[in-house]
This record gives sequence, structure tokens and C-alpha cells, in this order.
Amino acid sequence: MANPDFKVNDKARRILEVLLNADQRLTGLTICDLTGLHAIHPELASLEANEWVESAWATQEPLPDRPRRRLYQLTPYGRTRALHALGRYETP
Repeated sequence: MANPDFKVNDKARRILEVLLNADQRLTGLTICDLTGLHAIHPELASLEANEWVESAWATQEPLPDRPRRRLYQLTPYGRTRALHALGRYETP
């Protein structure tokens, strides 16, 4: 269940910016590359626990000796909350 008082830190803001600009679901590694951050999974887990982000395992088989990939995207609720958190508002 989403916490309406959930606050995002600077690392989460950078992740949200990338996800807002994405036209497809992104892997954690891609998010790291685009943000320049490392160890983003605690923030992704927090965003997911608060229903800002959703994730799913990629259906494509991983390359040999590689882990499965998890794909992340904003939820509709998360998109609205991210726009507010980043000071960007959509007009109807």
C-alpha cells in the first residue's frame, strides 16, 4: 500500500527523472547507466513498495552466465507523484 507521506531522496529523484523520460521499461543496469548511480535497488524497492514503480521479470532468456533481468516502469500513480516530486506538472 502506498504511503501518501512517502518522501524521495536525491537518488530516487534521479531515478524518477529517467523513468519519466523512458519510452519503455528499463533494466536496473540501464537506469544505473542513465543516472550515473550505483546500488539503486534499495531506492527501486522503496519506490515499488510505495506503488510509484512496478517491475516484472524480462521474458527473454538471459545470456549465458548472466542473471535474469528485471524491468522497471512508473505506475500511473507513480507518474503523477513523480511529476509533483520533481516540480513538473502536466496540464490537461
